Amino acid sequence: MREHYLQTLHNIALPASLATIDRRTSLSPVEVKDLVLPLSDLARTARGVTSVTAEEILLTFYTPEAAQYLLTMPNIHWFWKVVKETALEGRWIPADLISLEVVMNTVRMMRRGCEDKYDLNKPLSELTPGQAASRAARGLVLIVHRPGDHDEIVHNPLFAPAN
Repeated sequence: MREHYLQTLHNIALPASLATIDRRTSLSPVEVKDLVLPLSDLARTARGVTSVTAEEILLTFYTPEAAQYLLTMPNIHWFWKVVKETALEGRWIPADLISLEVVMNTVRMMRRGCEDKYDLNKPLSELTPGQAASRAARGLVLIVHRPGDHDEIVHNPLFAPAN
């Protein structure tokens, strides 16, 4: 039964990540209200209840620590991308809820998937315009939109240089 819900979670997250791909390059906080419509039906079914609060939705599938971390994703695209991947990984974990460890391992795998092409430890100040543009197009660096022509490029925390 649990595997069915995780597969359904994956099936919701996949098109959501594709639908938000145009937002992968912007730094924009994830808001719980953005999750209510796509996930509330699944959360209600999984919990066997007629209603869930916005705060309970992620807690249906993730531990509190993992849910809190997911809400710190740099934007809604990366949220859905991580949810999609963790739903796949979670099917192989016997625990009832997906843990922070599983989420962090998934983020590390996503990061490793970029390391063949990109030196993720390179500071922004050392990137050529081409390198910055390539990373921005993939969402590895993010644009902070400011008034006028004062936008800024920052590291996506998921792909930021290791400390």
